Amino acid sequence: MTLDLESDRDSTGSITKAVLAARAVGGFALKIEVECQSEAEADEAISAGADIVMLDNFDGAGLKIAAANLKKRWNGKREILLECSGGLTENNVTDYISNGKVKFEDVRWKVYYLMRNRH
Repeated sequence: MTLDLESDRDSTGSITKAVLAARAVGGFALKIEVECQSEAEADEAISAGADIVMLDNFDGAGLKIAAANLKKRWNGKREILLECSGGLTENNVTDYISNGKVKFEDVRWKVYYLMRNRH
């Protein structure tokens, strides 16, 4: 089960409090996803124990920078899944790909594969 903490975070006043409260109730079996508007929020979510960090409304360049920075800071410390949302379309998807060499068909297949093999 996955819990999206966007509204819970707003009610508790902090990402950390929302993640800790969710973990206390759901335990290890709960996957916690936090929608983040900045790298600082993503760092807080990861530090608090979020499993999935959604980088919301980042443009392509901003997403690449944020993802690279988060990977650098958290590599070997925590295993997390980064997602993106907001503004991503078939026409601009290559702006969001780190190597810029992937065709949309490849991205669609990878998304399909990940969704089918998600636990």
